[in-house]
Amino acid sequence: MSNPAGDYSVHHLFDAALQTGWTLVGYRLPDAQTIRWSLPATPTPTLWNKQPSLGFVLAPFSFPTSPAHWIARDFSFTGFDGLSDEWKTLPDPLFSALQSLSRATDGPMEGKSNQTQAEKLKSIEQLNAPEPRAGQPQLDNLHTIETHGHLDNSESGESQAQQDVLLEAEWEGYLGGLRPGASKQGLNGLPDGFPAGSIDVVLNEVSQSEFEERVNAALHEIATGRIGKVVLARSESHPWPKHLHPVNFVRRLCGDYPQAFVNLVLHPDWGLWIGATPELLLEMVPGGGGDSASPEIHPLRRLRSMALAGTLPAYGSSEQWGEKEIREQQVVDDFIAHNWSTRIRNFRRSDRKSLRAGPVQHLCTLLEGESDLPLDELVGQLHPTPAVGGWPKDASLSVMAEIERGSRQLYGGFLGPVESPDEARLFVNLRTLQLRGQYAHLHMGCGILGGSEPHSEWAETVHKSKTLLQHLQSENPKDTLPV
Repeated sequence: MSNPAGDYSVHHLFDAALQTGWTLVGYRLPDAQTIRWSLPATPTPTLWNKQPSLGFVLAPFSFPTSPAHWIARDFSFTGFDGLSDEWKTLPDPLFSALQSLSRATDGPMEGKSNQTQAEKLKSIEQLNAPEPRAGQPQLDNLHTIETHGHLDNSESGESQAQQDVLLEAEWEGYLGGLRPGASKQGLNGLPDGFPAGSIDVVLNEVSQSEFEERVNAALHEIATGRIGKVVLARSESHPWPKHLHPVNFVRRLCGDYPQAFVNLVLHPDWGLWIGATPELLLEMVPGGGGDSASPEIHPLRRLRSMALAGTLPAYGSSEQWGEKEIREQQVVDDFIAHNWSTRIRNFRRSDRKSLRAGPVQHLCTLLEGESDLPLDELVGQLHPTPAVGGWPKDASLSVMAEIERGSRQLYGGFLGPVESPDEARLFVNLRTLQLRGQYAHLHMGCGILGGSEPHSEWAETVHKSKTLLQHLQSENPKDTLPV
């Protein structure tokens, strides 16, 4: 059973990182049972030096023209056996939040599934009470925080609605404690809302008629033979619910999308992003079946990528895969195969199948092989695939820039954890939103080929937006992660 206090304390850690301008990452790998939360020892991430050992890569769509960032996994939760000097340099809110995690894990709330709401709230107040640093439960030198993405209080008989009320009360109460005078409406009660980050952006918000005009412009470029495919993206803004803590939103996505890579990134440059992407860019794990030319320097690793494209509604529609969707997915498959077939050993690809991703489904093939090439070179062969850019690559990117006239920022880039130089899982940053001020800015796109119909392409982006939008607009969203 998940420890309620541990879940609350992750909320506190997020709040403290937000207050101090610190970087924080949370993610749940597909089909995993836990959300991993980690933060670097310094507030600002470094640039990706392409020789990582342990951390998280965050790259914008414009990579490699724009650099990728490297978020070191300096602090991870594995127990509390000694206080390292580096912890003493953290800002007080972060230090206090990590003390709460210590007490939540080893302290008096462990296993108290029969507590009443009043008792829990009282315990939370005690948990958050400021205490001197000396003599507190102490932290060791290795710090990843893994929590189950739900509160399982079935033994205490509490309903989901009671759990939601408790979490909302905790969010408002703790925020008020961090920021004296803060509104009880959560972050949106503050004048500036969520931080926008230091990078200036131009939101790509357009009406349906404007978007359809852009599709027609792309079709013209395709008709001239300049390009074969281009992906057009747009964004739309929705008020962020005042009661909804971002950590809760991540947990909701985990519960509904078990096969997605669910992620939260709080970054001083990019701001706050949350997503649930179905698309794997590159998985690299040790253990290739052949011999490397230089095993001590570049051991052979097993690789996997995904050609994901073509979209239909997952429910309530009798539509079948047509020639347009099959061609759209085939372009992506051929692009990866072309880049890998002569560079990757034991190259192979799966049959095409349907992959459900929330309210939509896609056509998908898996491409696999073995290689001793370094991670950055493998990524450079793939990003951006025609699933988010187009084909031919350079020409389609030029057409995209001419038509969109907005900033994709992190949308369509890639992100994910790196465990060592030989192990990484990177995902295309789709089904994502950025929280800025009082609003959530959703990003979605669609692939345009000869024969595309502008109104159908608009409808496709609407269906994709529902992946996140339905959780913003739900009165009683699911909050559980299966265990």
